[in-house]
Formats: sequence, structure tokens, C-alpha cells
Amino acid sequence: MKIVSYEEARQSRRVLALGAFDGVHTAHRQVLECARTLAARLGATPGVLTFRTDPSDLLGARQPLLTVGEEKEALLAAADMEELIYLAFTPARRDQSAEAFLSELAARLTPAGLCCGYNFHFGRAAAGDAALLAAFGRRHGIEVVCQPEIGAGGAPVSATAIRALLRAGRVEEANRLLGYAFFLRGPVISGRHLGHVLGTPTINQAFPAGKLVPKYGVYAAQAQIGGKWYPGVANIGVKPTVGSDAPLCETYILDFSGDLYGKMVTVRLLHFLREERRFADLDELKAQIAADVAAVRAGNLE
Repeated sequence: MKIVSYEEARQSRRVLALGAFDGVHTAHRQVLECARTLAARLGATPGVLTFRTDPSDLLGARQPLLTVGEEKEALLAAADMEELIYLAFTPARRDQSAEAFLSELAARLTPAGLCCGYNFHFGRAAAGDAALLAAFGRRHGIEVVCQPEIGAGGAPVSATAIRALLRAGRVEEANRLLGYAFFLRGPVISGRHLGHVLGTPTINQAFPAGKLVPKYGVYAAQAQIGGKWYPGVANIGVKPTVGSDAPLCETYILDFSGDLYGKMVTVRLLHFLREERRFADLDELKAQIAADVAAVRAGNLE
């Protein structure tokens, strides 16, 4: 997938999926599929126009992100998008009218088609919507397709709903809306090496700036190493028995041994096992870890 900035992108025959695409969840992938299908029909390149930085930073309603940096890029590439165009969300862009943005977009990128979701909004005070986009397309010979609402359990699939589920520890429900298991990808950092003392050596990972931290607790998880997924037990939180300065993801990887310090590892969460809690001593902690590992090995995840 080719990645360019909005300013660097040259005029080309392309179909663009428009949106923030935080999480690249199941509803987002309907928009991406729309762009691929329309591009194939029009003989164009399917691409994505999205923000490099989170717009909520400038809008005064900052929300933690489901995917940050390369995480979102990897998901968009996996969705067979051939081009990713990053648009910087600056104060000038925030204050630009919807009509002015569309005129600039058409002149700069000359899209053959545009795809968006039913609740797509853009421009100053979010005044632009799918209806305005469609009307603009008709006037300028740009085919516009708006995807209808995608629902699950009687409610629309949205990043907001997924964030709420993850904060509540309802990771399996969140994963159904995402269409994949929520994950953290980052380098393995040095810890206190307490896992070696307890007989369960772990890897520690910090949450990237801006990324959502799920409910503190212990999860059945998987870690990807060398292209292979290993079962694991992940503790998310501040490790109240021994303490940490900031929330970490600490994972014991079953059936694996090796030095992973400094390596990039992906850990995905599958099931919430229990709340994070303080133990009376290390022996009690060790016994609970053994029980957590046994539950994961047995598949006893109720």
C-alpha cells in the first residue's frame, strides 16, 4: 500500500474511502469494500483519505484510539487498499467550510468516486454530510456511494461502542464488532524480572500514546512471534502487588522461550479472565498465575 500526504498526492484516477477509520472495524470495512468495488467498476485505484492525527485533539473532545500509527495502516493494507492519503487536521482545516474542502479535494485529487458511511461529517462545525457529498458529486461527475448503517445487537457498530465494551472488559463483544481481536503492537521493554522468580517469565509492553487501555485485569491472549501465534495470559494494569508507574501489558507466553527484549510483538486479547487485584504475597500471586495458565490451557474461559 502506497502511503502519501494529501499535499504530495498527485492527480490520478482513484476512488477514495473517506473517514477517520479508527479501529478499521466491521462497519469501516463495508466502506472500504465499497471503494474497492467501485474502483474495479470504474477502472480506478482504491484508496483511503483519512487523518494522520486524531481530529478530536483540536475539537476539545479527545478520545483514546483503538488503533494508532502502524496498527491502522496494517489493517487498511490487509483490506486491500492500494493507496493511503494522510490529511493533516490543522486549525485551518478545522475552520474550513465543507464546500471549500470538497472543491479543494476535487481539484487536488480528481477522484472518480467517493465512498463514506451513513454518518460521515466534515467541514467547519461538521456541517457537511453524506447528502452534501452526494450533491457535490452529481455536479462534478464524481460517483458517490454512502454505505447504510451497520448494526449489531440493535445498535450501530461504532468506535464509541467498541471503546465502551473494552473499558468494561467485554472483549469478546468488542472483537465481534471489530471483526478481529483487539491488539497491542509494540516493543518489549525491560521489567522487574519478577516473572523469572515466579517461574513464569513475561514480556512487558507499554501502551502507545493515545491508545485505549482496556479494563484492568487478566486476559486470555495470544502473542505473535516470528509469524506464529502462541497462547498466553496477559495482565493489563498497574500490577498492584508489585506496582508499576503506568499501565502495562504484561504477558506470559505459553510454550515459548527466548529473549524478546527490544523486539516488536503483537498481543491480542481474546477473553477477560478476572479483575486485577492485590495479593497478600508472592506465593499467593504465583498460585493465581498458575490457575490462570491452567484455565487458558484447558479452554475453561467462563
